[in-house]
Amino acid sequence: MNENGKVDDGVYCAGWIATGPTGVIVDTMTSSFQVARTILADLESGRVSGTKSGRGFDGVRDILRKEHRIVTFPNWEKIDTME
Repeated sequence: MNENGKVDDGVYCAGWIATGPTGVIVDTMTSSFQVARTILADLESGRVSGTKSGRGFDGVRDILRKEHRIVTFPNWEKIDTME
């Protein structure tokens, strides 16, 4: 879930990760521009800083785990083998 590309403070998404597989390249570009505006607004308001928060992939994984079951690459390989 996201609002204008914002998932959580300091965590943003764009493109198909934000909208699902819809639209064409221009739609993805438009979405990306909106996400950039959201990030700039957060920076200007002080809600986030311009430095890396240290959350990185671990932070994204924690957010995803709240609502989704994550398939790791080794588990995907098992699925691929079975298929």
